[in-house]
Amino acid sequence: MAAGNHNSARRKPNPNLTKHTNGKRRKRKRRVSHKRLRELLRYVPNMGRFYWRVRCGTAAPGRQAGTWHGGGYRSIRIDGVLYLEHRLAWFYVHGKHPRRQIDHRNRIRTDNRIANLRECSCAQNRCNVVTRNATGFKGVYRHYEKWQTHIQLRGKRIYLGVHDTPEAAAAAYDNGAHRYHGEFARTNASRGAERRVRGKVSATSLMPRRVRSSWRSPAFRPRRWYRIASGARKMTMPRQRVAPRRRGKIR
Repeated sequence: MAAGNHNSARRKPNPNLTKHTNGKRRKRKRRVSHKRLRELLRYVPNMGRFYWRVRCGTAAPGRQAGTWHGGGYRSIRIDGVLYLEHRLAWFYVHGKHPRRQIDHRNRIRTDNRIANLRECSCAQNRCNVVTRNATGFKGVYRHYEKWQTHIQLRGKRIYLGVHDTPEAAAAAYDNGAHRYHGEFARTNASRGAERRVRGKVSATSLMPRRVRSSWRSPAFRPRRWYRIASGARKMTMPRQRVAPRRRGKIR
């Protein structure tokens, strides 16, 4: 057989198959359809919650769907596939899966109200990331006896000048954030407002009820928990020291 005929006779790869490191192939699970999603779940837009319409495993109809996911998000398992709850909310309302990332406007990752969600690119989603430095202001750094500020835009650093006080440099950064980041701007003024609001909420009130009850008990304390309202800050309990085993003859 000629080389051209041999290449043309090769079978085309199936897009529904995924390749793994062990060389085996398995069929990729299809994403849930809009009709199937509405048959299983009911979404409340003003609350941002999902409720089961039918019995799903141990969950009875009318019970809230979803569980805690890594990073402070919530997820729902449908037909063996795990979906993030905020992406399902977008798909439930608009009727098509989001092609890009979904951002929370108020930065609370469990607030899945449709008014709080917006589709964005990866660069736009990183505009409202919280950064911590010694000055206490985002985008402000010490420059000899003065304060320098700059902003990032698509991987490039834009210089915003040198100022006498850190407050003046923070104000310059806020103006640059509104100019270059638009509606995705994360300013120092908005950070101060969020600190005042979130400071009134106790740390244990942000935990789930099951974790909160076990945290108060001295007999059992979980290794870690995610503080949802503050952007999933991880808190780890110190490990208990274990005395080394003595080696010797067995008697």
